Formats: sequence, structure tokens, C-alpha cells
Amino acid sequence: MDGSIHQNKDIFVKRGKALEDAYIKQKEQEKLQELIKKQKEKQENNGNKVGREEKDK
Repeated sequence: MDGSIHQNKDIFVKRGKALEDAYIKQKEQEKLQELIKKQKEKQENNGNKVGREEKDK
């Protein structure tokens, strides 16, 4: 009986660790998505500035 309780505890610990790792990966993905979004906005803004400068000439 004692061994099975210990075994179950290990399963929950492993499951908790897996959930924690998945959560961390999800947060990293969200940060990456945000960075990509900001980069795209910067590129669009830079493209717009270049276009305006050429029109002004």
C-alpha cells in the first residue's frame, strides 16, 4: 500500500512539472508573438516614412 501512494505522488509531481513547463513555453510564445508584432509595426512605420520622404522630394 505504501509503495502505491509514493508512486501516485511521483505521477502528480511529474504532471505538475509538465504543466509548469507547458505554461512557461506558452508565455515565451506569447512574448515572441508580441515581439514579432512590434517588429512588423516598426517595419511598416519605417516603410511609410520612406514613402513620405520620397513624395516630399
